[in-house]
Amino acid sequence: TADMGAVISKDGPGVSTSNVVIPAEFLTTARERLSVDQRIALARSEEFLKPSGKLSASDREILDRILHIVAQDVEIRVRQALAETLADKAEAPYDVMLALAKDDDLVASPILRLSEVLKPEDFVAIIQSQKSHAKMAAIAERRGVPPTVCMALIEHRDDKVARKLLQNPD
Repeated sequence: TADMGAVISKDGPGVSTSNVVIPAEFLTTARERLSVDQRIALARSEEFLKPSGKLSASDREILDRILHIVAQDVEIRVRQALAETLADKAEAPYDVMLALAKDDDLVASPILRLSEVLKPEDFVAIIQSQKSHAKMAAIAERRGVPPTVCMALIEHRDDKVARKLLQNPD
């Protein structure tokens, strides 16, 4: 069968459980025609974050598709740039944020530390499925860590993470 496209999902880049299907030719074109530095510049663009009211529905859909493409980039520096750009943005698409939160530590850390888009149950699920000290530490450094997330961090039994949680002024 032909490759119908790539999918970004809440389970991470390339896992087929989302409704957002990106045609394969878009991914190939982006990788072939744009340098890594150009893709990083695209990931850092604030155009993705215009309030929905200022964009038509079709423009918003196009920008969301671009975000999904960038979030699937094979180059970690591109995904890291996107994560740093979106981390504190309330307008960021939930599925992109969750995929980035489950990515490599360098990509996930700013999302886990700053995102208000993700829900407490997302953090608990990430904690329960991870062995990454960096991801746990980023979650422990969040402002206002909910009690269920605190318990999940403590139950993970990582002394350094527990210390970060105790040192968190929020």
